[in-house]
Amino acid sequence: MSERIKILFVDDDKRYAEPLVDKAFNEYGLYLDHYEDWEEAKTKLTGPESEYAAIIIDGKGKLAQGSKGDDPKHLNVVLNDLKELKGKGFYIPYVINTAYYEELNTYFGEETMVSKKNQKQLFEIILRLISSSSQEKIKSKYAEAFEAIGEDYLNNEAGDNLLEVLIDFEDNTWTSNSFTPLRKVIESVCKSIHSYDDYLIPLGCLAFENEKVNLFYCELRLTGRDIRQKNSATILYPKVDAVFPAHIGSLFGAIVNVSHKCSHPDYSSYVTKYSLGFVINGLIDLLIWYKKFIDENY
Repeated sequence: MSERIKILFVDDDKRYAEPLVDKAFNEYGLYLDHYEDWEEAKTKLTGPESEYAAIIIDGKGKLAQGSKGDDPKHLNVVLNDLKELKGKGFYIPYVINTAYYEELNTYFGEETMVSKKNQKQLFEIILRLISSSSQEKIKSKYAEAFEAIGEDYLNNEAGDNLLEVLIDFEDNTWTSNSFTPLRKVIESVCKSIHSYDDYLIPLGCLAFENEKVNLFYCELRLTGRDIRQKNSATILYPKVDAVFPAHIGSLFGAIVNVSHKCSHPDYSSYVTKYSLGFVINGLIDLLIWYKKFIDENY
């Protein structure tokens, strides 16, 4: 474990905190950046050079430099501040480390909490939080897109595909193969609309070439055009009335076509992060519209 992994540590008891700082560094390679009150710690957490991987929060602590310690309001204030920050796209995992475990667990049982007597468990939790926090950070940053995942919307597989690409994109470990899971998410949107209304996205748009979604047919549908039989003037599905916003059809067609071209092996050498970013941002816009469309119509 690298010493560069910093943990924001908030505890008003210096006699307890100082030995814990030494233990974290010597035994786990973690650097605990210790502050005695939440007000000062919060400024470090949200500062421009913040690089904390997690937070250790005192259960009953000191809210500000001049306030008393063991404040029972401390935890409510801290958790509300962290919730507000998460709503703004800033997520950081945390654990409550308290000498009042039995008392606080009654009111905050859904939170990750450990007794100050169990330091080994504290560091086990911290290491686990650090290893899994990247997913939660991504979900928080792209919260509007992930609101379209779940019951009544897209299934968890679509969420996993989206998460996979976003993590690779943020870590700069993406490849031209990253476009394939994004296309699966687009397909899931079409399947979901069909499940609500098979007139808007008819079955013929879905059963095509090894049961894959015919995204070209879906594009015609979303852009208000007739769906014709291949190499024929025969109309399979006449265009629908103006149900979908014009920009959604255009956006759909753009991200489908770019992702199709960029995922082709012969074209991969031309692909840049900006191409992937275009498809990601377009898909997020599509997902935001999709959820609103489902909410307002079904």
